[in-house]
Amino acid sequence: MGLIASLLGLIGCDPAAWEAERQRLQPENFDKIKAGMLEIEVVKILGKPHQMVTYALKPQELNYHWRWRNSSNEAMLFTAVFDPDKVVIRTENSRDPQQQSGS
Repeated sequence: MGLIASLLGLIGCDPAAWEAERQRLQPENFDKIKAGMLEIEVVKILGKPHQMVTYALKPQELNYHWRWRNSSNEAMLFTAVFDPDKVVIRTENSRDPQQQSGS
């Protein structure tokens, strides 16, 4: 599912909701997310994640993903990795692998 379809499913077609989503998902807000923060604090800053994933090699970690576009309009993925108590362990910001594969 592409970025547009994902966002439509999350926030509908309301232009105000689109703008609020865009305002939240900015590098300055990603910089606020630090190890030791609680899930509720992260969601208050970034909104609900677009995807939550646990990977087989690290089943004790829960990855929350937010998709966004940088100033060059590249599809990006911000990830906050949580421990079982839903405390941030680390964050990552990278190009969105789903968009790179052409999905």
